[in-house]
Amino acid sequence: RFVSFMPQFSPDKAKIIFWSNRPLNNGNEASPNNLWNMNTDGSNPQFLTQSSIVETLNTWEAAQFSPDGR
Repeated sequence: RFVSFMPQFSPDKAKIIFWSNRPLNNGNEASPNNLWNMNTDGSNPQFLTQSSIVETLNTWEAAQFSPDGR
């Protein structure tokens, strides 16, 4: 189905960012892998990138929050 990977928690542990091929905008089909942000309880998922497959293959890196949580 859908895969999420390379999670990173915010310094206050309230948010998590991760790569996922989950559908954008509540669709049913997998998307190219995009960077997502959500609350650690799973609520409020938001995609931060909207990449093509070529862009995704060139940018897979572990996302990180800055020390101030941004």
